[in-house]
Amino acid sequence: MREFRGDLRAPLPLHPLEKALLVVAALNVCSLPWMLGGMRSWAQFISLGLSVAAMILALVPRDYKHELVRGDPYRMQPAKKLIRWPLLWIGLVFFGYVLIQALNPAWEFVQMENSWGMKKIDHIEWLPTGMRTPFEMMNPWRQMMIWGAPFLLACALWSGFTRRKSVITLLTVIVSNAVILALLGMVEHFTSGMRTIFWIFKTTAFQSYSSFIYKNHAGSFFALMVGVSLALAIWSHHRAKRKKRRSSPAPLFVFTSGLMLIAVLMTYSRAAIVITAVFLCLVLIIGGVRVVTQGTLREAPLVMAMFCIGFVAFAGVGLKLINSERTLDRINSLTNTDRLDQSVVMRQLAWDAGYEMSQEKPSLGWGAGGFRFLFPRYQMSRPEIVWQDPRRQQRFMFWEHAHNDYLQGLIETGRIGVGIIGVGALFAVVGFLRNHGRRNLAAMTLVGAGAITLAHAALDFPLQNPAILTSWMTVMVLSLRLAANEGFHRPTS
Repeated sequence: MREFRGDLRAPLPLHPLEKALLVVAALNVCSLPWMLGGMRSWAQFISLGLSVAAMILALVPRDYKHELVRGDPYRMQPAKKLIRWPLLWIGLVFFGYVLIQALNPAWEFVQMENSWGMKKIDHIEWLPTGMRTPFEMMNPWRQMMIWGAPFLLACALWSGFTRRKSVITLLTVIVSNAVILALLGMVEHFTSGMRTIFWIFKTTAFQSYSSFIYKNHAGSFFALMVGVSLALAIWSHHRAKRKKRRSSPAPLFVFTSGLMLIAVLMTYSRAAIVITAVFLCLVLIIGGVRVVTQGTLREAPLVMAMFCIGFVAFAGVGLKLINSERTLDRINSLTNTDRLDQSVVMRQLAWDAGYEMSQEKPSLGWGAGGFRFLFPRYQMSRPEIVWQDPRRQQRFMFWEHAHNDYLQGLIETGRIGVGIIGVGALFAVVGFLRNHGRRNLAAMTLVGAGAITLAHAALDFPLQNPAILTSWMTVMVLSLRLAANEGFHRPTS
C-alpha cells in the first residue's frame, strides 16, 4: 500500500471511490451536530447507515490507471490494509465482549403503573452480563450502535483514505461546519437568550447552545474544533513555506479558531474553558520551543499572531459578548472550596456512588448502557443526589450518566472492557510514534485537540454524545494518517 510521500509534480486526482468516501464521511460527521448532537435514536440510525456505506466504499477494490496513476496501472485492495490494522481486531474483540453482555442479561426492566423497576433474572454467572431494557431509553444494542458507527467510520477512513488531500479536505469541511454552528449559537444567544434550538425546540435558558441540547457538550465540541483549526493553520503555513508561496489559508484558520474560542466561552462550560486555555498554553510553549530549537525564527510571527488573536478573542471580544462575571464566577467555583456550587457537590457525590457501584462488579461490569437503570440503588444513600426538592422529597433525580466517562465505562464494561480499550489506545500511540508523528506539528496538534476531549471526559460525559464521539474518532484516525510519510508507495500485491 502506498503511504504518504512528498511529490513535486502536479498532484494526481483522487480516485472516484475515494471521493465518494470523502463525501459520505463528511456527511456523517457534519450532520450529527445538526441532529441535536445525535442524542436521538433516529439520528444514531442515520449515522450508522452512513458509516456502513463508508465502509463499503472504502473496501471496494480500486483500479488505478490512465490519469489516476503515473507509470503502470495497478489494483489496490483496501481490505488487505484494514486486516493488518491492529485496532480493527481490538475493536472487534471489544464488541464481541459487549455482545456477550447483551445476550446474557442479568436484569430486566419492569414497567409499573406510575414508575419502573429492575428485576433480576436467570443468567450464566461466569459470563459477562447485561440488562434487558427498552431500546428508546438505552440498552446494550443501542449502545453498540452508538459506539459502532464511529468505529466503522474510523476503519473506513484508515483503509479508504490514501491521499493527504483527502485528510485535509475532510478536516477543512469539519471545521467549516463547526464555524456555521458557532455562528448559529451566537445568533440564538442574542435573539432567544439560548432558550431554544433552531428557534423551535424549547430548552432551559443557558443550558443549551447552538444545536446541542447540553451546553457542556457544545463546549467540548467547539473546544475540539479549536484544536483542529489550529492544526489546519499549522499545516497550511508549513505547506506554503515548503512550496515557497507568499500566502496561505493559515490566517483564515487562525481566525476560525478564535471564533470557536468565543463559542466555547458562550457555552459557559467551565471545564471546557479551563481545558482549552491549558491546551493553548501548551501549544504556545511547544511551538515556541520548536521555533528556537529548529532555528526557524521566521515562523515566530505566525505563532505569535495565532495566540495573540486567540487570547484577544478570549479576553476581549468574548467577554463583551457574554456575561463575563457569570463565566468568571463559575470558573472560580471550581477552585474555591468555600464556594463550591451545587452542581460540583452533586457530581462529587455521584462519582462516589458510581465508584461504589463499580466495585460490586469490578471485572465484568454491569453491562453496556446499563448505568442509569441500577444507579438509583446507590444514590438512595446520598439524599443530596436523590431529590431536586430534598425538603419535600419531590422530583426524583434520574441520572442518565455518571458525569465521568471513564467511571461510567468501568461501571458498564468492567476492568476487562476498559482494559481492551486501553490496549487499543496503546497500539494507536505506538503507531503514531512509529510513523514519526511527534515530528509532524500539525498531527501533534490534532492529537492535542483530541486530548481536550479526553480531559473533559474525566469531568463530564462528552463521549456519550454521538456527535462528539464521531468527531473525536475521526480526528484521531486522521491524525494517524497525517503522521504517516507524505505521498504513496505502490502496493506490492
